[in-house]
Amino acid sequence: MRGSPPRIPWSAIVEHAGTVACLVLFAAVAGRVGPLLVREHDWPGLVAAGLAAYVAADLVSGAVHWFCDRFGTERTPVIGPSVIEPFREHHRDPLAITRRGFVAVNASNLLAVLPVLALAGLGEPSLGHAFLLVFALAVGLTNQLHKWAHAPRVPRAVAWLHRTRLIMPPDHHARHHRGETHAFCVTSGWCNPLLDRLGVFARLERRIRRA
Repeated sequence: MRGSPPRIPWSAIVEHAGTVACLVLFAAVAGRVGPLLVREHDWPGLVAAGLAAYVAADLVSGAVHWFCDRFGTERTPVIGPSVIEPFREHHRDPLAITRRGFVAVNASNLLAVLPVLALAGLGEPSLGHAFLLVFALAVGLTNQLHKWAHAPRVPRAVAWLHRTRLIMPPDHHARHHRGETHAFCVTSGWCNPLLDRLGVFARLERRIRRA
């Protein structure tokens, strides 16, 4: 008698469904908003909104990374197993992320930006919509960029993005794994030099621990 097929965990169903929903919603919103923005706004404004969103995404990635590295445990209620644990595992085994597929790597971030994409689809297209679209895409794919910073081989286009520093290059991210107290931003890494020079996260940590 053949055994029953293995049951798919609900978490895997949610991850796959959320990933598909996010990608479909992004395509739909970009398809509606993008052409109108191009027609109705000047290119300098669109570029400025996109750059601001990309920098904001990098800053958010650093803040989340810093918090999950420095506070709480894998047993912290609600965020421990789903948010903190992956960061802690990553420091124990930095290459684990390279052995996982697209959904396993990116589902959590893509699910998190669904509300941002929903906002980007509301109202008349504006530069704010351009900001939200780029921000959602950058945050949603931050873990993929992080994975590529550890991967031994990457596509040629990704290697070019590493060389031009448009996304976080491996040598830059290696600084974090050598010390684990700086270079927390993992989308582009552009925010790290200023944040590290000013000691922003170190100061925040001291204040939080004193409180």
